[in-house]
Amino acid sequence: MPVGWAFSIGSLVIALSVAWTVWALPTAVPDLALRDRLAAPLAVVFAGFSVWLVAAELEPSWSTLVVFVNMVAALLRALGIALEHQAVIAGWPWLGRDPVVGAARDLHGLVKHRGMGQT
Repeated sequence: MPVGWAFSIGSLVIALSVAWTVWALPTAVPDLALRDRLAAPLAVVFAGFSVWLVAAELEPSWSTLVVFVNMVAALLRALGIALEHQAVIAGWPWLGRDPVVGAARDLHGLVKHRGMGQT
């Protein structure tokens, strides 16, 4: 079983997922059909995360491997869908596409526009 601090990344992933859902669900933004296609494999990943928490406590240890193989397969399926529709995804607002990069880019633009950060 991993040490406690190793689970902190899971909390971040879950928090960001909930935030994205709160943003996207009420307005059906971005493309609802594409979002639905991505939802199935990504739901497998989230379910796998929950199953892994149980599997990590149980024996045999190979159960963790089975869970991770299924999660990787689901991630690869989601990646395939995303790559197939990358032009559509590129048109999504940055909050739905890449909140960390988009926020950093906006912050950089604000700093540059106001003349802050110049030496």
